[in-house]
Amino acid sequence: MTFALLAVVYGLTTYTPALALGAVLLVVFWLVEKRAANPLVPVGVLRRRSVTVGNVAGLLAFATETSLVFVLTIYLQRDLGYTPLGAGLSFAVLGVGTVLGGIVAPRVIA
Repeated sequence: MTFALLAVVYGLTTYTPALALGAVLLVVFWLVEKRAANPLVPVGVLRRRSVTVGNVAGLLAFATETSLVFVLTIYLQRDLGYTPLGAGLSFAVLGVGTVLGGIVAPRVIA
Protein backbone atom coordinates (compact mmCIF):
# COMPACT_ATOMS: atom_id res chain seq x y z
CA MET A 1 0.00 0.00 0.00
CA THR A 2 2.75 2.44 0.91
CA PHE A 3 4.69 1.71 -2.26
CA ALA A 4 1.49 2.07 -4.31
CA LEU A 5 0.76 5.51 -2.87
CA LEU A 6 4.40 6.52 -3.28
CA ALA A 7 4.29 5.48 -6.94
CA VAL A 8 1.04 7.41 -7.52
CA VAL A 9 2.42 10.60 -5.96
CA TYR A 10 5.74 10.25 -7.77
CA GLY A 11 3.91 9.62 -11.06
CA LEU A 12 1.70 12.66 -10.55
CA THR A 13 4.62 14.95 -9.80
CA THR A 14 7.02 13.72 -12.48
CA TYR A 15 4.57 12.62 -15.19
CA THR A 16 6.17 9.19 -15.42
CA PRO A 17 4.70 5.70 -15.85
CA ALA A 18 4.98 5.32 -12.06
CA LEU A 19 1.38 6.58 -11.90
CA ALA A 20 0.15 3.52 -13.79
CA LEU A 21 2.26 1.23 -11.59
CA GLY A 22 0.80 2.85 -8.48
CA ALA A 23 -2.75 2.43 -9.80
CA VAL A 24 -2.12 -1.26 -10.53
CA LEU A 25 -0.65 -1.79 -7.07
CA LEU A 26 -3.67 -0.11 -5.44
CA VAL A 27 -6.02 -2.40 -7.36
CA VAL A 28 -3.97 -5.44 -6.30
CA PHE A 29 -4.07 -4.25 -2.68
CA TRP A 30 -7.85 -3.79 -2.91
CA LEU A 31 -8.34 -7.29 -4.36
CA VAL A 32 -6.15 -8.89 -1.68
CA GLU A 33 -7.91 -7.00 1.12
CA LYS A 34 -11.32 -7.93 -0.30
CA ARG A 35 -10.53 -11.64 -0.01
CA ALA A 36 -8.55 -11.62 3.24
CA ALA A 37 -10.11 -13.13 6.36
CA ASN A 38 -8.83 -10.25 8.52
CA PRO A 39 -8.16 -7.33 6.18
CA LEU A 40 -6.11 -4.31 7.19
CA VAL A 41 -8.76 -2.09 5.61
CA PRO A 42 -12.26 -3.58 5.37
CA VAL A 43 -13.33 -2.71 1.82
CA GLY A 44 -16.96 -2.26 2.88
CA VAL A 45 -16.01 0.74 5.00
CA LEU A 46 -15.20 2.71 1.85
CA ARG A 47 -18.81 2.37 0.68
CA ARG A 48 -20.19 4.29 3.65
CA ARG A 49 -21.47 7.74 2.74
CA SER A 50 -19.80 9.38 5.73
CA VAL A 51 -16.42 7.91 4.78
CA THR A 52 -16.83 8.99 1.15
CA VAL A 53 -17.82 12.52 2.15
CA GLY A 54 -14.92 12.69 4.61
CA ASN A 55 -12.44 11.50 1.98
CA VAL A 56 -13.69 14.03 -0.59
CA ALA A 57 -13.61 16.83 1.99
CA GLY A 58 -10.08 15.85 3.02
CA LEU A 59 -8.96 15.77 -0.60
CA LEU A 60 -10.41 19.23 -1.25
CA ALA A 61 -8.87 20.63 1.93
CA PHE A 62 -5.47 19.16 1.06
CA ALA A 63 -5.60 20.39 -2.54
CA THR A 64 -6.64 23.93 -1.60
CA GLU A 65 -4.17 24.32 1.26
CA THR A 66 -1.29 22.91 -0.77
CA SER A 67 -1.97 25.18 -3.74
CA LEU A 68 -2.45 28.13 -1.38
CA VAL A 69 0.95 27.58 0.21
CA PHE A 70 2.61 27.29 -3.21
CA VAL A 71 1.08 30.48 -4.62
CA LEU A 72 1.55 32.46 -1.43
CA THR A 73 5.20 31.42 -1.17
CA ILE A 74 5.87 32.86 -4.62
CA TYR A 75 3.91 36.02 -3.79
CA LEU A 76 5.62 36.58 -0.44
CA GLN A 77 9.12 36.13 -1.85
CA ARG A 78 8.84 37.75 -5.27
CA ASP A 79 6.36 40.57 -4.64
CA LEU A 80 6.73 41.33 -0.93
CA GLY A 81 10.45 40.61 -0.64
CA TYR A 82 10.29 37.98 2.13
CA THR A 83 13.28 35.73 2.59
CA PRO A 84 12.64 32.00 2.12
CA LEU A 85 12.84 31.54 5.90
CA GLY A 86 10.45 34.43 6.54
CA ALA A 87 7.97 33.10 3.99
CA GLY A 88 8.15 29.64 5.56
CA LEU A 89 7.68 30.94 9.08
CA SER A 90 4.68 33.01 7.98
CA PHE A 91 2.85 29.74 7.34
CA ALA A 92 3.12 28.71 10.99
CA VAL A 93 -0.36 30.16 11.48
CA LEU A 94 -1.73 27.71 8.88
CA GLY A 95 -0.04 24.85 10.70
CA VAL A 96 -1.50 25.88 14.04
CA GLY A 97 -4.93 26.23 12.43
CA THR A 98 -4.65 22.76 10.92
CA VAL A 99 -3.70 21.22 14.26
CA LEU A 100 -6.50 23.03 16.09
CA GLY A 101 -8.97 22.02 13.38
CA GLY A 102 -7.91 18.40 13.79
CA ILE A 103 -8.52 18.62 17.52
CA VAL A 104 -11.83 20.52 17.38
CA ALA A 105 -13.41 18.86 14.32
CA PRO A 106 -14.07 15.43 15.91
CA ARG A 107 -15.82 17.08 18.84
CA VAL A 108 -18.00 19.20 16.53
CA ILE A 109 -18.84 16.19 14.36
CA ALA A 110 -19.76 14.06 17.36
